[in-house]
Amino acid sequence: MTQPISKCTIKDVAARANVSVGTVSRVINGNPTVSREIVNRVTAAIVELGFKPNAAARSMRSNATKTIAFVVSDISNPLFAKIANSVERILKDNGFFVLFANTGNNRDREIKLMTLLDVGRVDAILLTVSDEKDPEILGGIKASRLPIVLLDREIDIDLDAVFSDHRSGMKKAAEYLWRLNHRRIALITGSLSERPGRERLAGFMEAHTDLGARFSPDLVRSGSLSEEFGFQETYDLLAHADRPTAIIAGGNRLVAGAIRAIRQLKLRIPDDISLIGCDETDLSNLLDPPLTVIARDMEAIGRAAGLILLRRLSNGAELKPAKVMLPTDFIIRGSCAELSGRAT
Repeated sequence: MTQPISKCTIKDVAARANVSVGTVSRVINGNPTVSREIVNRVTAAIVELGFKPNAAARSMRSNATKTIAFVVSDISNPLFAKIANSVERILKDNGFFVLFANTGNNRDREIKLMTLLDVGRVDAILLTVSDEKDPEILGGIKASRLPIVLLDREIDIDLDAVFSDHRSGMKKAAEYLWRLNHRRIALITGSLSERPGRERLAGFMEAHTDLGARFSPDLVRSGSLSEEFGFQETYDLLAHADRPTAIIAGGNRLVAGAIRAIRQLKLRIPDDISLIGCDETDLSNLLDPPLTVIARDMEAIGRAAGLILLRRLSNGAELKPAKVMLPTDFIIRGSCAELSGRAT
């Protein structure tokens, strides 16, 4: 992953985005005449280089609460903690505080929180939602008078958003397993009502199409990102005679559940089952052998979200929404083994 350049200047950002210094300044200050494509390109360069535009919030309204709400589905998830730390650093430099709210992935709580936060308690919301098609959730978002930045969610409302490229990372993972002669590859992923689950499945299916491989729907399990779902689905997949030879777990909690099921069945990684996870946690390197993962730069996600929030708060509703796509990395470690040239 790209490391921020020390003492990065606005000139470095301009060079990386292939625009003028003046254009970078207009993006930072929220000039509404800048195209969405340029806004996205400059924002991505700022995030990649670690540039901190500390003056970005100078034109914000005087009656602001100086508080941003970060509404997450599971506050105990270490990935949200990494994103939150990065968001907080960006916002703290501009005089803001971050208020964290945990929904437990409960749609009723999401709706209540949006109503509660909308009455002058915060200046903006960084939001994840449990169901991108739920009409009441969408109604709550439309009714909100606050700026909202979506975190890896894709809804039928044109809002600022930060996305991760789950699709290409998943495709690389499936293709890698194919090169190791795996032909029964299982995918366990989250709900298809959320963008990450849909994109991971899309990448998995694209890999099969490009490889000319037969896609087996029975090897795909979607529904939740919880550890218990990962355990139950892994156990069910591996308890049958025609079990898969490899599993891709589309979430860090799913990985933990998968490992628990594999150990309960007294199977070994990678001798009996190859395993790939999504997202880096301490578990990735503590596992023996270390886990092959589709990784994201959580700090970059937080920086992008923080910068977009500042831009929106500086200049209000007339700005074109920014939609920034951040890459994934595929990191090969020791949790996958070749099937000795056998196509199973």
